[in-house]
Amino acid sequence: EDDPGYLPHVYSQEGECGGASSLSSLASLEQGLPPDLLDSLGSKATPLEEICSESGGPS
Repeated sequence: EDDPGYLPHVYSQEGECGGASSLSSLASLEQGLPPDLLDSLGSKATPLEEICSESGGPS
């Protein structure tokens, strides 16, 4: 960030980015997820489940 020689790099670009008008608009994306999604992922999802439950997010 402070290095004048640093140039940002786009790693992947998939069409136009519509952007989100607010963070609450992103919450609607979780409605389409199956309620047992984290259970079906097994132990790999445990850290994610802990983060979501601590932050009051979906569990």
